[in-house]
Amino acid sequence: MLKAGESVRYELSPARRAYLVVASGRIEVNGEPVGPLDGVAITKVAAAQISALEDSELVMVDAG
Repeated sequence: MLKAGESVRYELSPARRAYLVVASGRIEVNGEPVGPLDGVAITKVAAAQISALEDSELVMVDAG
């Protein structure tokens, strides 16, 4: 859970993959807006910067 205005940086190597689903709320992932029930594949980046635009619940899987 991220409260509105909070952010977190999730470190990955460019060879790793992650999948993020917004259960509720609105966020930005690396500057891109993501809304409720949207999913995001995170690939080929060293890190994902996740910022909450409103109180948000997230589910993230690091797929290796």
